[in-house]
This record gives sequence, C-alpha cells and structure tokens, in this order.
Amino acid sequence: MQESPTQNNDRLAAVKSLGLDPNKPFTFTSQMTIKPEHIEDFKPLLKRNTELAVQQPACDFIYANQSIADPGVFLMFERWTSLIEFEQQETRQPWFAEYIAQTEYFHERPRIVTAWTDLGYGEDKV
Repeated sequence: MQESPTQNNDRLAAVKSLGLDPNKPFTFTSQMTIKPEHIEDFKPLLKRNTELAVQQPACDFIYANQSIADPGVFLMFERWTSLIEFEQQETRQPWFAEYIAQTEYFHERPRIVTAWTDLGYGEDKV
C-alpha cells in the first residue's frame, strides 16, 4: 500500500484501506525514502513527531529506524490500540499536520504502508 506524503489524510486512508477492524489493536510499518540532500533536515523532525506520537495514550510503541545500507530509507514500526484512537490521537493533531507539511518535499517516493497481524508470541526484554 503506497501513501502520498503530501496530505495528512493520505496516511490515514492508506491505513484504513488495509481492511483493519477499527476497534482492535493494530501494527503497521511505514517505509519512507528521503532525498539525500534532505536526510539531515528530516531526522530531527521525525524525532519530534515520534516523541509526540508515543506520548499519546493509544500508542503502544513507535520505533524509528534508518537503513544502514541506504541512509535515505527510514522505517517506522508502530502499534496502536485501535484505528479509531490512532485517527484521533495522531492523524488529527496539529503537530502531525505540521510534521507532514514540513517534510512532504523531502520524500523521494511515496511511503509504503504495511499492516501486520500479531501472532501472539514473542516478548520484550524490558
């Protein structure tokens, strides 16, 4: 599922189109490819967005990763308590709209959004 970086609602539409139950927890990844000349400008904005998102009660976790082999590729790994809460607590927030507006021209290609199902095994080492 590809997502245009140009509008706040595009990301939500991409996630909604994945056929998720809107009331159940869900995990998704978002792969972003950033133009080489914008990587260093992008990183602090991504950091701020990640810090604000993880503070939301419905965000179980969010991880930001950068490819070692291709430094322009970033992978977000997020788990939210429900699609409804994700929509209310992230995509409708002014800080998220600001992040999208500040970074839309940094993208080399559209995001790739993938939904994942929990197999029920695995654990964190906390």
